[in-house]
Amino acid sequence: MAVVFLAFGSESRAGSGDVAGRTIYNHCISTIWNNVPHTIKLTHIEKHSKDSWYKHQGPHDLKPPFKAAYGAPNTFSTESGFARGCWNILRWGDSHGTVEIYSFDPYSGHNRYHCKATGQYHCYHQESLGAVTLFDPDRFSGDVLNVNYKLCMTGKHCPGTHHEAPHYP
Repeated sequence: MAVVFLAFGSESRAGSGDVAGRTIYNHCISTIWNNVPHTIKLTHIEKHSKDSWYKHQGPHDLKPPFKAAYGAPNTFSTESGFARGCWNILRWGDSHGTVEIYSFDPYSGHNRYHCKATGQYHCYHQESLGAVTLFDPDRFSGDVLNVNYKLCMTGKHCPGTHHEAPHYP
C-alpha cells in the first residue's frame, strides 16, 4: 500500500481523503435505478464550478431498464476541489412529469440530498438487493455522500418495496 505525506504533516493511506480528521476531497454520488419503460430527457444541470464529473458518471438522460429486474442504474458523481465540499443538481422531464436529484456534501456540516418527482413519476429508496450487492450502500455522512434511489411510474410494474426516498433536511 502506498503512503503519501501531505502538507498537513501527517500521513494518510492513498485515496482515503482524510488526514487528521480533515476532509481533503468530497464526493457527491447519486444512483437512480430507473424502472420507467422509456428514456427521460435531461433538462437541467448544475454543479459547483470547480467540481469535476467522474468519467461515465456525468449528466445524461435516464435510460430505461434492459432485462434488469430492478431497473437500470444511472449513477451521477462529482468530486470537489481541494478542501471544500461538492454539490450538484440534475433534472429530467417529459410529458409524464419531472425528476430532480440534489446532492450537497459540504466541507463541514450536514450533508443535504433529495429526489423529488412530479406527475406520474415517484422516487423511492432503493433497498438492498440481498446477498448480491449491485451498488455501493448509502452513506450519509463523512467525505462521501452516496444515495440510492428507485424511480417508478404510476401504473407500471416496480419491483421491491416502496419506502420513501431518503432526504435531508
